[in-house]
Amino acid sequence: MVYGETQKGNPFTRTSQAIITPSYGILQASRSVIKYRMIRPGSSGHFHFKFQHFSGKTTDFQLTFTNPGNIIKATSPLRISRLESRRRKIIRLPYSVPTNVREGTEYRISLVVEGGKVKSTYVHTIIITRFAPTR
Repeated sequence: MVYGETQKGNPFTRTSQAIITPSYGILQASRSVIKYRMIRPGSSGHFHFKFQHFSGKTTDFQLTFTNPGNIIKATSPLRISRLESRRRKIIRLPYSVPTNVREGTEYRISLVVEGGKVKSTYVHTIIITRFAPTR
């Protein structure tokens, strides 16, 4: 409903039958509620992220990411094809950390998922330490 006033000062009210559907996406680390992860020098594995969108329709997305230290062994951008609204997509990014990386080195991986009217970002911090837990 819209309320207003005409140029002559008369009040008016307008209603519309149009439905407004918000479009947004959620991108987050899938195994942690914190935005950092500690890993050991010389280790390899996968970073797991999950993405879910709420745009009301099936949409194609593109994931771009930064790759500090070249530790991610995938090429940006990655395509996410025909993801239905409200469905989750797990994104696996393989990584490999050289053994000669100095203790305390910090990498910040910035991820952006875009498609349709949705744009979602996430920053994941990786800290290299020999005290990182093992799986």
